[in-house]
Amino acid sequence: MKFRDIKAFIKQLSRNKLYSLVTIFGFSVSLMFVILLSAYIKQELSVDKFHAKKDRLYRLVNEGHSTFGSTIGQKIQDALPEIECETRAYNYYFEIYFYAQGAPNKKLNADLLMVDSTFFNMFSFNLEEGNATEVLLLKNSAVVTRHFARSLFGDESPVGKQIISSNNVPLIITGVMDDFPENTQFRKCDAVVNYQLLADFWENPQVTTTDGASIVSYYFLAKEGTNLPAKNGQALALLKKDFWMYEQERVKTLDFEPITASYFSNKRGEIKQNSKTLVTVLSAITLLILILSVINYINLTIAQSGFRNKEVAIKKLMGSSRGSLIRQHISESVFICFIAFGLGILLSSVARPVFNSLLETNINITENVGISTIAGFVAIVLFVGAISGIIPALYLTGLNPAEVVKGSFQKKNKTAYSKVLVSFQFAATIALIICASFIVKQTR
Repeated sequence: MKFRDIKAFIKQLSRNKLYSLVTIFGFSVSLMFVILLSAYIKQELSVDKFHAKKDRLYRLVNEGHSTFGSTIGQKIQDALPEIECETRAYNYYFEIYFYAQGAPNKKLNADLLMVDSTFFNMFSFNLEEGNATEVLLLKNSAVVTRHFARSLFGDESPVGKQIISSNNVPLIITGVMDDFPENTQFRKCDAVVNYQLLADFWENPQVTTTDGASIVSYYFLAKEGTNLPAKNGQALALLKKDFWMYEQERVKTLDFEPITASYFSNKRGEIKQNSKTLVTVLSAITLLILILSVINYINLTIAQSGFRNKEVAIKKLMGSSRGSLIRQHISESVFICFIAFGLGILLSSVARPVFNSLLETNINITENVGISTIAGFVAIVLFVGAISGIIPALYLTGLNPAEVVKGSFQKKNKTAYSKVLVSFQFAATIALIICASFIVKQTR
């Protein structure tokens, strides 16, 4: 696009302020929803796919849920040579607070994730301080989040320091970790501690040595080159002998579920979960919003063709080819799309807290933005701009220049494709409004 063409286009936009405002602002609002929904969908579909050993990680489930007794994991590992290691996981969300040794007046409420010492070897959660193979070896060891450590100790390194719980259980900080990312099934916690501490918190040693209560989730790491799900039957036969839930036939199935499938699983447990159907529906809505915004731009541009037809006619009479005029109009469309995309990003940052509250999530649009992401955004904007501009360009450049200059040209906006686009736009909008009203009523 030549500089003089950009200058003429900007001048044309300034002469038609209402059209420019409706076009650009409407486009940017649509792109705001597309950006937010796309970020959410990408985050949901990437849950637990960042673990280096994700292809070998499995969660133990049955037909209804994913919690079991405290000792069956070790029994299954002993019986199946395909298993490299296992860990229990239990969310301790009882009212509990910690204070630093020597500072009892500074107390912080804390949520704990209780696991075995193999946890950080199995899962790729980032440790800022500490060795993954050693941080949970001791019974009283704890790995705290950077935020929790800073609240207690300021900028000092907390490793080696002692914290004491409200029920007088001492813990030694052996590591510092980042907060769990949003795209994992594990819920946010302030500290990861050794599962053996549960006996001290509950003042009942049997809670970690018997299978009386089904409170624990189990995760298994299979050895390379093995097929752990093929051993479902063998593990089931073992539990039918040793675990009361199977002996009494309260549950009858057992499966090793891939870790990447757990988030969208219908097996109840202590993990975060979502509906794959919801994500699919939101994907369709995102695509529909994008299509409607493109259609809206096309219709507005065609409706304003009366302001541009003389310009196009004169250029054609002066020798400009139809191809060069088409490229010019597509370039104008891409130009508007980039402006709308920039405004869409700004609107997304403003609307993000409301969006997070509605979907009970915490998306971060700028997180993990790299060269590939930026290149993807640019490619999408170019594609949308080209698609948005091609039909108006073909329409405007197809006019008879002689008729336009003589003034005998009659607007031909009511073309077949214009009617189809408007009808589709209205039908899709009405359908979305009806669906939204039903969802609101049902929720209330």
